[in-house]
Amino acid sequence: MRGQVSLLGLPAQLAAEILFGLRQRTRDGRTTRLHVLRAVVEDLRRGEVTSLDPRWQAPGPMAREKGQLGRSLARYVRAARGDTGTEAAADVWDLTVFGSPGRLTFTSIRQQWLRDAVKFWAADELPRHRGQRPHARIQRVIAAAGRLSAHLHAARSDHGELPAALGRRDIESFLGIGA
Repeated sequence: MRGQVSLLGLPAQLAAEILFGLRQRTRDGRTTRLHVLRAVVEDLRRGEVTSLDPRWQAPGPMAREKGQLGRSLARYVRAARGDTGTEAAADVWDLTVFGSPGRLTFTSIRQQWLRDAVKFWAADELPRHRGQRPHARIQRVIAAAGRLSAHLHAARSDHGELPAALGRRDIESFLGIGA
């Protein structure tokens, strides 16, 4: 069995997901150590897992290596399913669904109206950026919106929850230029 990994006894969907994830890892130039893959497959078989999940926790020896490989395979499968609408509704985006590496986090923005506006902007802006960290500039803008959110929460009696009540004075206060 040298150079081989048996998928015998796995549910068909899980076997297909493993094969797909391995193919994508290989296309991306990533190597997969066979002894780690064998251990992952055995753990999935023993755990009676039916589908890859990025939250899967690998048990026992080599837990870190097995967990990394399992999560990597699951990310490729999740990206292939590509439900960008569901992902865009979340407060933390796994960008593999959008075809990019990394995550975007909107949790620092307290006001729902502001969070929704920034998410809308980010979904529109994300396809315009490429490279190893296409999300870095977008995350910086999200962080700036988070600072505005914190300021509105602290400075206003309505905590910035009423966008119609906001005005120039709020922005001047945030920027420190008001009288």
